[in-house]
Amino acid sequence: MIKEPANKFQSDCGLQRGPESRRRFDGMLVACREAVPVLPGLLLLSLLATSALAQEPDARPVPEIGEDTRHWLELQRSGRQATAASDRLSPGAAREAERRMVESFGHPVPEYFVDKAFSDE
Repeated sequence: MIKEPANKFQSDCGLQRGPESRRRFDGMLVACREAVPVLPGLLLLSLLATSALAQEPDARPVPEIGEDTRHWLELQRSGRQATAASDRLSPGAAREAERRMVESFGHPVPEYFVDKAFSDE
């Protein structure tokens, strides 16, 4: 004969009263009680492991402000890392680029730029 669950926990877990289900429930309860003292230790161990990984590496001397910029500018000026490949425009392409640039100065600069593609108007 199946009886109604005695409490909400038994109802939610699908446990029913009876000797077999009671033994299973008691076994789970004992396992949980045995695991509880271990949980703080596991938590502490995980915190220690993550804090060890999160520690900052050995402190390096702070570079002088602008040192990296000066280094990059010197590298660019010296050409030590420059490519050997030629990176020049052909004479025809250079003339066409200059013509387009000069032609662009023939148009007045508008006071406002309104892009109608992005407006509701």
